[in-house]
Amino acid sequence: MKIYFGFFILFTAITFAQDIDIHQAKKMIDSGKVVLIDVRTPGEFSAGHIKSAKMIDFYADSFKQEIEKLDKTKDYLFYCRSGNRSGQTRNLVQSMGFKGKIYNMAGGIRSWRSSSYPEKTN
Repeated sequence: MKIYFGFFILFTAITFAQDIDIHQAKKMIDSGKVVLIDVRTPGEFSAGHIKSAKMIDFYADSFKQEIEKLDKTKDYLFYCRSGNRSGQTRNLVQSMGFKGKIYNMAGGIRSWRSSSYPEKTN
């Protein structure tokens, strides 16, 4: 019985995190149920980003501190250019004790653009 109880505690402490495709991402964004975070550089962000995205530069010295400021109870969708930086961010967030669901948009803004989904420029 103790083994099952210990497993349950370990299982519940793990944040839900997964990769999703751009079509799933668009549905989540449109529903307003996730906080959208773009982890590209300021130059990449101003060249075009998804409308409701907040930028936190993956390469900035303050990146981890900015991530730590996020509300750990909310659900987040991270994206970058191709899905690499946002995948790393998903793993970081998962290790930081976030309670909400954490998603990585596989394929990043490149895939988003290939489907002609809308973007905003600064």
